[in-house]
This record gives sequence, C-alpha cells and structure tokens, in this order.
Amino acid sequence: MTEKETLTSPEKVTLPIEGMHCAGCVQSVEKTLKSTQGVISASVNLSTEKTFVAYDPGLASKNDLITAVKNAGYDVKRETKKVTLKIGGMHCAA
Repeated sequence: MTEKETLTSPEKVTLPIEGMHCAGCVQSVEKTLKSTQGVISASVNLSTEKTFVAYDPGLASKNDLITAVKNAGYDVKRETKKVTLKIGGMHCAA
C-alpha cells in the first residue's frame, strides 16, 4: 500500500488561506500539504484564496492541515458566522 492510499474513507475540507499573492505561494502551500502524512490530494486556488484537501482522518486531522499551512508561511482564516440578533428595550441612540 502506498502513502497516498487510504484505509478509511477520505474526508474533504476547504480551508480559506490568508497571505497568498502569486503562483509561487500556491505551489508552496500545495507542496507542504501534499507532503503531510495522510493527505491524499491538495489543490489551491489563488483567486478564491482557498485550498481543497482530501485526507485520511486516521492519519491526519484538520488541525494537522492548518499547521502545515502555517509551516508554509501562511495562515488559515478563522471561520466566521453571521448572526442577526433582535434587541428589545432600547429607546435612544445612546
């Protein structure tokens, strides 16, 4: 069995990357991710600033992937969620 073969069902994750500016940045992130144990495939899109990774969850975790991106010199954007709150009891601008 080769390193790229997996024993468990692969998981797929999309990570938003910060700090990429050129094709060299893309190559650096892809190379680092592909050399991470458990990663089956990694593809980086510069225009969307995202990387798409398939990995074996028995050999790697999402945190391992984030660490690999950071080791390549880039950062993973924090996931944010939009929330709308209805606030009552306010009577003025202050």
